[in-house]
Amino acid sequence: MGSPGGRLRPDQGRRVLLPALLLGVFLVPASVPAYRFYVNGQTDWRVAGAEYAARWAAGVWGQGEELVWQVAPQSGFDVMFDSPEGALPYVERALAAWSELPTADIAWRLDGVGDPIDEPTARRDGRNTILVHPLETSGASGVARIWQKRSADDGPWEIFGCDVVMNGSLWAEIPEDVTEEDREAYRESRRERSVNLFVHEFGHCLGLAHAGALSTARRFEPVPHGYRAIHPRDPAMSYGYDQAEPEGLSADDVIGASLLRPAAGWLETAGSISGTLKLAGTGEPAPYAQVWALPVADPLPGRIGAFGDGDGEFVIEGLPAGDYALWAQPILEQGAHGGLIAQDPPLDLDDSVAGGLVRVGAGQTQGDLEIPLRRGRTVRAPPGVFREETDRAPATSIVGRPGSPCSGTSIRAESPYPADGPAWFSYHASSLRYDRWRATVVTMEWSPPAQKVILDWAGSYRNWWWSRSDNTVKLYEEELSELAASSPVLDISIAGWRIERRGSAVRHTMEIAWPESAAASLRFRSADGACHGEPVVVCHVSGCEIHP
Repeated sequence: MGSPGGRLRPDQGRRVLLPALLLGVFLVPASVPAYRFYVNGQTDWRVAGAEYAARWAAGVWGQGEELVWQVAPQSGFDVMFDSPEGALPYVERALAAWSELPTADIAWRLDGVGDPIDEPTARRDGRNTILVHPLETSGASGVARIWQKRSADDGPWEIFGCDVVMNGSLWAEIPEDVTEEDREAYRESRRERSVNLFVHEFGHCLGLAHAGALSTARRFEPVPHGYRAIHPRDPAMSYGYDQAEPEGLSADDVIGASLLRPAAGWLETAGSISGTLKLAGTGEPAPYAQVWALPVADPLPGRIGAFGDGDGEFVIEGLPAGDYALWAQPILEQGAHGGLIAQDPPLDLDDSVAGGLVRVGAGQTQGDLEIPLRRGRTVRAPPGVFREETDRAPATSIVGRPGSPCSGTSIRAESPYPADGPAWFSYHASSLRYDRWRATVVTMEWSPPAQKVILDWAGSYRNWWWSRSDNTVKLYEEELSELAASSPVLDISIAGWRIERRGSAVRHTMEIAWPESAAASLRFRSADGACHGEPVVVCHVSGCEIHP
């Protein structure tokens, strides 16, 4: 099942896309990929948009043409798939996920089992092959090996071929601890997981880099024989988990693919949002932060994202015409964005939502937006560690009645009720009674004078995870790096979110859940005087209230 904040722990068995290693013969290590693209070798540490994306050479895969794939005739497929022919249906499912997009010019065909290959030079043999081979990065489930070069000294970088390599240590061997009676069930599970792998790596072959991941806890609800994710999924091109089905693509995946290979007339129907991310109080740029455009019709499942560059400037391209709210956050999955992390971006930013809506028109760019981001996340204690309650200042209850944290805003909440928490909690609910979760429905409204009021998720955050292997709490930094401790997960789940215009006002309605041992805290702030100070709405076991 899912893991805290979408991070996969080694002891959690589930469908998984492990980090993909991109091995491009002519890739320049000093270049940073854009938010969803690979770019040419002349791009510096700035994040680049679709204009600079490396695309397939027209002579290899031109507009309206079909790209052919093959499965290698290797014995490595025999263990999980019985034979190379047995892998074909799973590869076809993944290819179809990308080939059936109405907004993209992608036609991929699987040409069965091909001729013998010569590893490791297969990526330059003019064939696009799926094969099994041991990888130096033993933890990776698979990699996309991209052959990329420049057609001229000053020309753009182009893709000439790609192979998808399944790690032989994971796909050509069955672990010793799998019993004989469990072998077939294990093989069946691995075959389904292979579709996740193929979808992710084919996206890389298309030219897509890793997408962002939303920094909220995934909540689960009990179902027969397990739990089901009710939190919106991350893109397949992130380290994206919990897709509705193995070959599932998100709106972010679809838009990225469509920008690389747009269907005829599609670009004319799409618009963009551009702006700048700055650090609140200083006005300095907030470099390399993630920005999500949330469409009012389906805010979280339909979100489309981009990273800001070193100057805090961002552009979210390919947006269908309509109204959008904006959510900004620091980089969550650090291993997916090593080039950006190497630039030392701030990772302690609060997740921030702009209350007003941005209207995007077909073929237009809505620009010059500015989002101030605040530093200083507050991390909650692990289960079983209690902090003394501090005296709260006088507060105004908003349960069943609206309050006004800032001029022109209102917020109301329902009485909190029990909720299932994230996966680690669901697995251990019986032994973690002291860390039960609560939920409520919050309704917030912004009138026109308050459209620039920012909502911060002021907490709670979490920099630890629950290990199923030994039933203990571990800090992220023990498994990942010291950087991970400064980028904790927002320990709040959002199962449903509706955004609508009501006359000239904007209304947000969302169901949120949080751990009883902490609290859900929402800070309101504005640079134009709409807020007196920075009032905070706190939801705890017994209710929600405004603290001035």
